[in-house]
Amino acid sequence: TYVTHPGNQRVEQAMYKGRLRSYFAIPFERRYIWGATAGMLVSLTRVLATAQGQPAPSPILAPRDSGA
Repeated sequence: TYVTHPGNQRVEQAMYKGRLRSYFAIPFERRYIWGATAGMLVSLTRVLATAQGQPAPSPILAPRDSGA
């Protein structure tokens, strides 16, 4: 499905309280799945790939938002 396709999963970064934070994100239609929910879907994707004898995929690293 869309949310378990590695090409739709990404790692994003944002400044929060003076520190650069990384988090998983999956833009989906008009919604934005991120944080723990996206992390669980990324983990599920890796488990499913491993169970099928495929290498565990990694989400893409999204360009850092230059906004403040």
